[in-house]
Amino acid sequence: MPLKKPNPSDAGLPVSRREMLSYLWLSALGILTVQVFGMAVYSSIPRFKKGQYGGQIEVGPVTELPAVNDPPENHPKGKFWLIRTESGLSALYKACTHLDCLFSWNNQENLFICPCHGSRFARDGSLLSGPATRPLDRFAIQIVSPDGRILSETDPATGAPVTIPVVDETPQSAKKSTEETDANPESGAIVRVDTSRKIRILAGN
Repeated sequence: MPLKKPNPSDAGLPVSRREMLSYLWLSALGILTVQVFGMAVYSSIPRFKKGQYGGQIEVGPVTELPAVNDPPENHPKGKFWLIRTESGLSALYKACTHLDCLFSWNNQENLFICPCHGSRFARDGSLLSGPATRPLDRFAIQIVSPDGRILSETDPATGAPVTIPVVDETPQSAKKSTEETDANPESGAIVRVDTSRKIRILAGN
């Protein structure tokens, strides 16, 4: 009866170098796949609450905006000051352009003053005195009709104030017909500030 040849695997011989490299490569590939999948899931989860800094904030109807000569409107959750000038509407980011200190509005002097180093900014966000070297940053604004149409929005290149559409403030009950109501969608327009879109304003603008 012929003797059975010994099987190397039965003898407890270690795996070859090629097999070891294959195992290591497959393990690394598996770890990388798990990490990429985890990052994709993490990035898809909003890291801010609705109506807070980091996302779109609905300010309210156009008809309830502050008047041109009113003091800036404070929105602490969104970290911006809403300001209306003769040029239009702006949302000024609350951080000073010098070292990101939070500035405040001074009613007596009618301007913004940074408490850290004394930089001063006009009501429209333009720089009056340093050590800051440029105007205040702004957030993008959209004025949206009830049916979702964008009536006006911030120019991302210049950050210029948003033009406020003319609003028909006639009460709905006074409208003569449904057609007349539908013809004036601006009457229900709302203002949205996108705090994820910060616009850097250069000196002199």
